[in-house]
Amino acid sequence: MRERWNRWCSGLSHRTKVLGNLMLAAVLAFWVWACKGYPLPTAEMDFRRLERENLLKPSEIVLNMADGLGGDEVVGLGEEYVFTAETDGGGWYNFYLYERNPEGVTPVFTAGNHSWFYEEEMQLRSIRGAVVPDMPEDAVKSTLAIWENGEWHHFDGEHQELGGWLFPVNGLGSTHFSSALPGYTYELTAYDGQGTLLVQQKGQFP
Repeated sequence: MRERWNRWCSGLSHRTKVLGNLMLAAVLAFWVWACKGYPLPTAEMDFRRLERENLLKPSEIVLNMADGLGGDEVVGLGEEYVFTAETDGGGWYNFYLYERNPEGVTPVFTAGNHSWFYEEEMQLRSIRGAVVPDMPEDAVKSTLAIWENGEWHHFDGEHQELGGWLFPVNGLGSTHFSSALPGYTYELTAYDGQGTLLVQQKGQFP
């Protein structure tokens, strides 16, 4: 069998052998791509495909960041909803659709955990994040307080390049394990550069 194969291969031209190897490499590459869920080159492109698959109109992307764990987190703001999704680099495996608050801002939890470096502790932690995708444009400072176990936990927000506000929610009992954290009571405040109060809102996370 091997001798017959070797005789057949020896009869092929160098060009044919090269083309055959290229075709085999292309088949193997396609197989690997398929096994990873057909990922696209960028997280935004993958997010747009996920919207189409869920029959959603294209949203305004207000957060697009690497999570520090080999994946990406993307948050889209639609007219009536907030769409959060997390990928591990080979397909989306956590995504949530939330109804947008018609009377204020819409705090939601990110779809997955992220890595934050705490300088005061000199430690890298994998924790959940909270996002406010529809904060007033002139806000420069924001604080999120979350009620758990009889006390308030306060977190300072970080204004992201695409417009969303991200809060590293560290210290809540379930933030390392739960895929979503509904029901937490929160209080949110935001101020402009002159110290004027822009947002003062209390509610529950969806």
